[in-house]
Amino acid sequence: MRLLFLDFDGVVHPLDPQPLGLQHFCWLPVLARLLEQHDNVRIVVHSTWRYDHTDNELRTLLGPLGPRFVGSAPRAPREQAIEMVLGANKGTVVSHLVLDDDAKEFSGSTVNLLLVESHLGLSDVRVQAALSAWLAGEEAIAHEGTTRVVTATVLGRGFDTPYVLVEDAQADQFIVRQDVFEGDWHALKRGDVVELITTLEPVCRVLRCRTLR
Repeated sequence: MRLLFLDFDGVVHPLDPQPLGLQHFCWLPVLARLLEQHDNVRIVVHSTWRYDHTDNELRTLLGPLGPRFVGSAPRAPREQAIEMVLGANKGTVVSHLVLDDDAKEFSGSTVNLLLVESHLGLSDVRVQAALSAWLAGEEAIAHEGTTRVVTATVLGRGFDTPYVLVEDAQADQFIVRQDVFEGDWHALKRGDVVELITTLEPVCRVLRCRTLR
């Protein structure tokens, strides 16, 4: 199972949709289209709407995505609530992504955050591309068949580049792209230890990466 943690305001509709002539959940069809071919993605709502609506009401609000809804996050600060859900489902969840527009709610933990602009939300083609990359990357892992886990150290990175260079204990080097990294990309620095999932091809590819410490 893959979990998509979903905020509402600023993600599935603008923070204030009415002055823009839009309605609440106006961008929900965008998300439904992107998830259409990915049956193992389930949705957890961490929006503040969970304080005013029951889980059944949230499921109804999600419309065509209602069947994917597996519950709302606990009543706690967003980052903490998401980490609680992930901890409780450690053996079941293979990957997660958080859609949110409020960077202040996240302090740079291992939560895999896709930050969106509150006036664009899911209508932003860059957000759609990043979400599609996450979905496609996980599908690649599922169908790869032969992969390996590698522990490596970050050697360095260019300023504002979409990749970093890492090296394992055997001095093998790997290029990690931003779209396969789970966590705060901009906080990644020289000396950080990361875990990679790579293919076993002669020229292997990094399918997923996360920070260990």
